Amino acid sequence: MKRFTSFVAGIIFGGAAMYFAFTLIVVQSDSGTFVIQKSAPSLSDIAYVDVSSWGAGEWAQHLELQRDLIATGHGDVIIDSAPVEMIEDVFKAVREGMKN
Repeated sequence: MKRFTSFVAGIIFGGAAMYFAFTLIVVQSDSGTFVIQKSAPSLSDIAYVDVSSWGAGEWAQHLELQRDLIATGHGDVIIDSAPVEMIEDVFKAVREGMKN
């Protein structure tokens, strides 16, 4: 009976872990660590991310994470971590657009 109880406990723990991996992201930033909900459940995305040293290029590769952060009220993390690079990229794109 002890093995069966351990087996059931393992199934419950594994199911809960999979549910959280599918639906939640743990985000670490300069302002703290928090958990946000994914907009589309999947395992292909990251479950933990440290964005404290991300630049504009890194943010450009993670658009779904940006959307999830904004949707959960943590959009300031995006602005705080890469404001200078992001502004420079915008100006660069505007300059290139004016040349064409």
